[in-house]
Amino acid sequence: MNRLIVAHEMRTLTRSPVLFWLLVLLVAALLFAGWTGSRAVQRQALGAAAAQEFERACASTCTPPWLPTRAT
Repeated sequence: MNRLIVAHEMRTLTRSPVLFWLLVLLVAALLFAGWTGSRAVQRQALGAAAAQEFERACASTCTPPWLPTRAT
């Protein structure tokens, strides 16, 4: 019985223009997800590079607050 229902629904869906729009929506969603993912990776890489540059610049001049400072 389930096979008959699924077969009927598939035949109905393939004959209607709704299938085309569903596929267009699916492709658009996949493209948007890919763009969003690549943008997130770019932002993460940029943030990591900025943090690394800050640590490099601060390494010689900054003393972490938990380390005691030497009085000279």
